[in-house]
Amino acid sequence: METATRPPSWKILLAFAIIYFVWGSTFLAIREDRTAREEERKVRQFYSQGLVFKNQVKVQKGKIVDIQNHMTSLKNRFASWSVRYAQDSEAQACWTSAYYTTYYRDWCDRGRNLKAQYEQLQRQLAQERPSSNKCRRKSAAQAMATASMTQIS
Repeated sequence: METATRPPSWKILLAFAIIYFVWGSTFLAIREDRTAREEERKVRQFYSQGLVFKNQVKVQKGKIVDIQNHMTSLKNRFASWSVRYAQDSEAQACWTSAYYTTYYRDWCDRGRNLKAQYEQLQRQLAQERPSSNKCRRKSAAQAMATASMTQIS
């Protein structure tokens, strides 16, 4: 019977070293790939959040511009109403018994309605503006977070 001879120990050590090196480098490559994918995902996520925020700001600005345009329209309607129907001596009719006549009641109610709409729009504009300031503060905080993330990387 023949006896099997053992390979030299340096060959065994070399084989284990090669396995260790190949396996370790494969593990390192997978780990680096995961890190790269994670960072790419974070960049895409931040970009999409930025787009969403940009659209929110556009919508908010659009609301404010619409309110301002409506207010201008009401100012113009009020001005034309006051010029068309009111003489200087008739303006007091809204606060006297003459108000109860058909002509003055319609005239006064129309003016009061325009004024009420204008005041309501002013309140709505005051409510919309602070929310747009919140958006600006939020974007500044996001910019600071991005700067700190890039410094860490």
